[in-house]
Amino acid sequence: MNARQISLPAIKRLYTELEPFEKKAKKEMKDQRSRAIGIIRLDLIEECRRRLTFLTYMVRDAEERAKETRRSNQSG
Repeated sequence: MNARQISLPAIKRLYTELEPFEKKAKKEMKDQRSRAIGIIRLDLIEECRRRLTFLTYMVRDAEERAKETRRSNQSG
């Protein structure tokens, strides 16, 4: 996957889409019968956030490199 094909607004949207799942997980954690699934759900959410953070870094880095390339092409 090319980092330039991913937009920062798309990543932000994915972050916000995790919020309802986190609320559900916290609710599940309160009930002894669903606590295990709540723990798993929170672990998955945490992993998704880590990956989204990494994608954010990659997109910003790709954007910065593209700017630097354009600057060097214009000056050179």
